[in-house]
Amino acid sequence: MDFDKIVERQLWLVDSKTNRKIDLQIEIGRPQWTIPETEARCSVYIRGLMIKPIDIFGSDLLNALECSLNFIENELKNHSKDWSVQWPGGELYFN
Repeated sequence: MDFDKIVERQLWLVDSKTNRKIDLQIEIGRPQWTIPETEARCSVYIRGLMIKPIDIFGSDLLNALECSLNFIENELKNHSKDWSVQWPGGELYFN
């Protein structure tokens, strides 16, 4: 599924026991109206964790983007129990 990507970020997911690294690429698409002035969507893809992009919905374009950022943060935090989320240089993403 292709979407109009507007931002991306590279991170690592590192297994705390084996030190195995998974490259993550977070991609967020341009918010679009699904129902004008009522509902908007924003595509999100976390390569390395997700099989395919998904749409996150909000009440307007900005809310769809905000909800997408919240979704990504929650997904990363859910995986940070057994793994550490790191910047490519090795610094922790969450403190």
